[in-house]
Amino acid sequence: MAERLWFKQDRWVLIGLLLVSVGAIVLAMGVGAVDGAVLLSYRLPRVLMAFGAGAVLAGAGVVFQSTLSNELASPYTLGVSSAASLGAVVMIVLGLSDYQGVGAIGAALISTWGLLKLAARWRRMESGQLVLLGTAQNTALISIVLFLQFQLDRADVLQWMHWVVGSLQNIGWTPAMVFAGLSISMAGLFRVKGRTLDIMSLGDAWAKSKGVDVKHERRRLLLGASIAVAIVVAYVGPIGFIGVLVPQALRAWRGPNHQGLGLQSLLLGGVLLTLADLLARRLMYPIEMPAGILLALLGSIVFGWILSRRLR
Repeated sequence: MAERLWFKQDRWVLIGLLLVSVGAIVLAMGVGAVDGAVLLSYRLPRVLMAFGAGAVLAGAGVVFQSTLSNELASPYTLGVSSAASLGAVVMIVLGLSDYQGVGAIGAALISTWGLLKLAARWRRMESGQLVLLGTAQNTALISIVLFLQFQLDRADVLQWMHWVVGSLQNIGWTPAMVFAGLSISMAGLFRVKGRTLDIMSLGDAWAKSKGVDVKHERRRLLLGASIAVAIVVAYVGPIGFIGVLVPQALRAWRGPNHQGLGLQSLLLGGVLLTLADLLARRLMYPIEMPAGILLALLGSIVFGWILSRRLR
């Protein structure tokens, strides 16, 4: 009976978010006068990129939080996004910009491997310690990325600065289609693995008592989510806090059922980044602000609120 109730609630929430998503895309497409050619070659792929990237980042946040049983865990707070950023920047500095996606994926996988080693010692850690360690890793990696800035030509520094804080200026149909494919793959993941994520979010001991191979499932889910995040970072930079903001908002509103939570997070994440990019484009027009700046400001406020709530 309870599962049927959850299904009905999830269905209506999902329909509502679908309508909101369509509204956000139409709004982002329609703001500002543009001709048809610009609309198809510039505005439409940018809006689809923003929606797809936001969906992937939010979906990855759900995976990280459930598999690690920590509501503050996300690819950004644990340093996976920064590792992907570092891998991409290293390729650019070495003159291998065509392979920056490969560098991003490789660095993200190395970072996730380290994260899995820490998660294996979870029982010996206090709550939140993993996030603190991830935050330290995130800070160190960002420092290295900023150092590498000085190895770039001056002509490339401005474009690089926009990318490193999270920007959707590298517009094209290829990333839009890639993000769409990743979002659809994540939707399928939540439909298939929703029940497993429900169990894992309650802790390792409970998951093992229910027959879940925690080590195997955690490795597969985290590595898969990290690859998806690395691909997004390679195109738009390390846009932060979506993976924390979106799952937290939905959990507080509709509960922790991950089959519905995952699908809804994909839509809400897409809406959030689409509207953030729209605001970033119009707030200081004709100067364009990177969307990552706005999300970092909003995310830091929410992140602090979550921490303060846990310390009470």
